[in-house]
Amino acid sequence: MLELSTGAGALHASPAFEVKATPDAGIAREWLNAQYAPHELRYATGVTDFDFLHVSARIREGTANLLRYGSKVDITPEPFADFYMLEMPLTGGADLTLNAGKTCSSSQGCALFLPPHAPLESRWRSGTLQFMLKLNATHVQRRWRELVQDPLSRLPGLRPVISFDCAEGWRVQQSMMLLCTEFERSMRNRQPALATSPLSAAVLDSVLEYVRVRTGPHIDPEGRVPLPAALRRTLIYLRAHLSDDVRMADLVAAAGVSERSLFNQFDEFLGTTPMRYLEAKRLDFARGLLLDRAGSVAEIARRAGFRHMGRFSLRYRKAYGEAPSQTLSESRPHYPHPETNSG
Repeated sequence: MLELSTGAGALHASPAFEVKATPDAGIAREWLNAQYAPHELRYATGVTDFDFLHVSARIREGTANLLRYGSKVDITPEPFADFYMLEMPLTGGADLTLNAGKTCSSSQGCALFLPPHAPLESRWRSGTLQFMLKLNATHVQRRWRELVQDPLSRLPGLRPVISFDCAEGWRVQQSMMLLCTEFERSMRNRQPALATSPLSAAVLDSVLEYVRVRTGPHIDPEGRVPLPAALRRTLIYLRAHLSDDVRMADLVAAAGVSERSLFNQFDEFLGTTPMRYLEAKRLDFARGLLLDRAGSVAEIARRAGFRHMGRFSLRYRKAYGEAPSQTLSESRPHYPHPETNSG
């Protein structure tokens, strides 16, 4: 277990780590505003055990962090704009209220994997110390696409609790503990931080594998059962020609079956029609580009195969509940370096 009370002074002298320790909640809030997102921080009147400590080091995918408040605190951050947060309690735990009133908790038996753009409120229990990874959302999505071998896939939504009582969850816990141990060793020895360590990549892969197993066939309906060869040829063709002007005659030629047969296979195995499937894939691809801020709305629409901007905007709003321009303006592709605070 980390003995942070004895090491904070020494850590501050190391350029590899950023450290802030304070009994002042206002200073703590301003520090975390710069590190994560603007938020409210509240604790009960008369509390005397508020003992804030935050230690941060760069990793390839973002930052690794140790965070404690000491006392029980309530935190309401603005939604994370460009990063996922992986939280594993070393002591104590946190209770979260998510969008639409859903609740979840972390403890020594489970971690939390919180996505960007998700409103939440968090209550940290007294004495909680968490090891946390702030993970660049663009990097997470890119790694997900590599793991599932689908350049158009987006990381699916999932209940944020990662339970350690299954094989995949146990791997997340073990990889997090290894990284945490390396974090501690680097702190104690004032060695270079974790920017070149492969352990953070192992943590991310274990989390994505947990997501993959838990979502199973819901990642993509194509994964439900083995697909007929004709249907699989069609899907391969669609992926290769996503931005092209695809016509039913092209799909029939790629499939090598009649149009009626192809419609029947899409309906039976994917629950949709060929053109609706194509549009859904184009919208998903466009959303990924918008979140990555990979061009203007018009440029991204064209790259995704949409020729009519009005139709694209209408379909996009119906699918995601916001205009393409909103997604583009609220996303930030570059991971911000934490601001240095000399206090």
